[in-house]
Amino acid sequence: MQILVTGARGFIGTRLLPRLRDRGATVSIYEEKIQDLASWPDRCDVLIHLAARPGRENNPGESLETLRANVLGTLAAAEYARRVSCSVVFTSTCAVYQEVVGSVRMTEGQPLAPRGLNGLSKLLAEEALGSASRLHGFPVTVLRLFNVYGPAQPRGFLVADVLHAIAARQPIPFRNPRAVLDFIYVDDVCEAIWRAAERMPRAGVRAFNIGTGRGATGLEVARTMLRLAGARPEQVDLEPLAREETFVVADPSAAERDLGWKAQVDLVTGLTATLAAGETAP
Repeated sequence: MQILVTGARGFIGTRLLPRLRDRGATVSIYEEKIQDLASWPDRCDVLIHLAARPGRENNPGESLETLRANVLGTLAAAEYARRVSCSVVFTSTCAVYQEVVGSVRMTEGQPLAPRGLNGLSKLLAEEALGSASRLHGFPVTVLRLFNVYGPAQPRGFLVADVLHAIAARQPIPFRNPRAVLDFIYVDDVCEAIWRAAERMPRAGVRAFNIGTGRGATGLEVARTMLRLAGARPEQVDLEPLAREETFVVADPSAAERDLGWKAQVDLVTGLTATLAAGETAP
């Protein structure tokens, strides 16, 4: 299998490449300007489109650049797929779903109503790929990733921020400490991407939730990391909040059924490995 990967030097991409090669795939890396992918001369069987900007909510000035990278970049990926007749695996996000309150796991049928810039840009990218797929016939698998974490993750994500705070002996930063989220280890995500590439349909668009199906609050994650690191968990105690918090946990049963994939790394094991690596990206 010939695979072309965009965003291969990023957090997920650097963990993914060895796995693809170990499984016998011939892997090429696209490192040029993402909007130029449409005219890339090399052919492949599967395009794995990882390249994206995260769209941080605290940097509103980035909005236009995020939309350009995530939407126009994905339009270029769709045009490339049309031209060379390849399949596409696209990494999206759980932020495309409507926010829910209450302990209901999200299925792929959950209403779509993006939460923030990242969710908006990824949903627009999904729509662009889906439209091109229906028009031109190439297959697309969309993987809606939940809260990915692991070694060398960039700052701006909870686990990476807690890891940095522990190393610097600084206060733990929280945006929403009691929201229940689905934290999934990066190696499990890489395995899901491989399974999706290996099991592409002949045509059509499929979407899968990639999460563990188990939830934890940011506060619980931080306390667990502090305990594993031998630090003081009382440093992150917060006053109880009166309002009901968000519950963003995957129902991953479709991925288990259709891709033969299931998360293997539990939260404590993943956090232990992340702490042992002891590094975050800039």
